[in-house]
Amino acid sequence: MIFISHRKSDEQKAKQMADYLRLKDVSLYLDVLDPAARTASDITKHIMSNLNRCTHVIVIFSNNTAGSMWVPFELGAAYKDGKGIGTYLLDLLSTPEYLDTFPKMKTTLDLDKFVAEYKEDQKLAKSAAYTNDRSVNLSESAKADRFITRLKSRLGQ
Repeated sequence: MIFISHRKSDEQKAKQMADYLRLKDVSLYLDVLDPAARTASDITKHIMSNLNRCTHVIVIFSNNTAGSMWVPFELGAAYKDGKGIGTYLLDLLSTPEYLDTFPKMKTTLDLDKFVAEYKEDQKLAKSAAYTNDRSVNLSESAKADRFITRLKSRLGQ
């Protein structure tokens, strides 16, 4: 499952991305589509619970993101947990240096490449469940690094 991280002011773009990913037969979590997110007594626990259910994260960055506390929090939590991460940049002239670690997407073609890598990871995870081959059973951080490296390569970065 893919977690879409975004700032509230980029909600419309996040919803469009969710619609696009559903057309690609991808399961996802987006807080604005989750009625429980609006009524959660502890929003941090709610967000972390849903982030933990996901294997991959797309972080939407725009000029609006600069004032967000949640987007960097979610990115950091995802990175710490070894999630496959990609960033989707909206109308940015420059990005924070820490984003250089992650693949940067700007178009739906780039998003398609993320989806292809995500689906490849899903296949690998399923095959690892049925094999005792140690080379397949990588640590979570190694899986995340593999995803990031492969996506950057697909994107020519």
